[in-house]
Amino acid sequence: MINLLPQVCRFFLVSLCLRIADCVFNHMAVVASCDEWQEAQHNGHKMEELQQRLDRSFGPHFDRHDFQWPWICLEGEKWDDPKYMFEGWGCGEWSELRFSEKVIAQHMQHLRLLLNCGVTGIRLDAAKHMRPEHVARYVDFVQGEGAFVYTEVLSMDKQLHSQYERLGKGVPSTDFLLAASLAQAWRSEGGDAGRLSSQLEASEHLGSHSIQFVRNHDTMFNEGSICGIDWSSAEEASLAWAHLIARNEGSILIHQDDIHVPVVHAALAFRSDMTSLAASAAPYQLKTELVAWPPPSYKTMAMLLTLAECPVGLAFFNTTEQEQQMEIPWQLNNYTLQEVKAPSSHHDHLKALWGCWGCQVVSSDSEASDNFLGR
Repeated sequence: MINLLPQVCRFFLVSLCLRIADCVFNHMAVVASCDEWQEAQHNGHKMEELQQRLDRSFGPHFDRHDFQWPWICLEGEKWDDPKYMFEGWGCGEWSELRFSEKVIAQHMQHLRLLLNCGVTGIRLDAAKHMRPEHVARYVDFVQGEGAFVYTEVLSMDKQLHSQYERLGKGVPSTDFLLAASLAQAWRSEGGDAGRLSSQLEASEHLGSHSIQFVRNHDTMFNEGSICGIDWSSAEEASLAWAHLIARNEGSILIHQDDIHVPVVHAALAFRSDMTSLAASAAPYQLKTELVAWPPPSYKTMAMLLTLAECPVGLAFFNTTEQEQQMEIPWQLNNYTLQEVKAPSSHHDHLKALWGCWGCQVVSSDSEASDNFLGR
């Protein structure tokens, strides 16, 4: 598979996409179940059998001595307990590597191989289960090579995130706080766009430098709710995605199951135009603000564009099969709305309509092929 990586990276280089490799340096593959490891704690023959599996599975690069002993089952409250979270075996199964120069050297060799193949970014999986000084070794190397790096920290604790954000030259972290705020605010009853905007503005998050998302593989495929983020489908989350993307702030990470939803495509096209528009409007700041979100169905959404605090346009997202009459906010009463249809690759009735005043509007027909949108 690694032989195909340079070819894949060249393809995305032509597409001007950031090529990010997901690196799992905390642990290796599962070689035994939690029950087997539990049995081995009281059965020397069983322990020898399982450690031989480690030798066979990961040799010649690693052997049993490169893994964390004693075995500790990392479950329940132990996940976030500093006494266990760094050395425990996730779910009692993850083959937990210990922090050593031998392990680091193998990982550095792997990083060098990825960068030589054309990878331009690294995601450090399960970073919170590695001590910050351990993660710093990878961060310093990747940033020293001029590549992008971010950490996956599954936590609602801002202080925990900050331990990794301040590494190296600064490291973005996965913003589970923002995703949880979006899920909570979007489903609140009896609200309006103004209240929702205020609620989101006041909510805790990691800032515009963070890696932002509505839902990701952790919240989608784990049993039960993760941090209160429990969207039932890509369609249910589509307007929240459109809102997050249209804000044109931070770096957006979109799961492959969600990126093909038509209204998300429309939001991506809108963001692309917004990025071009913001560049041409410098040094003035172009912003978007949620101004209409009719209850109770929450199937449409309007966002106001402001340039240097002055209203200059309106974006309207519609996930229904019916044409919607746009009620232009009072700020735009004296403007003539110019409609531009953003592309929809699946259903014509799913579209974003937006207009701008005092600038040229261009509608893009390109489809997003990458799941990561950099700032």
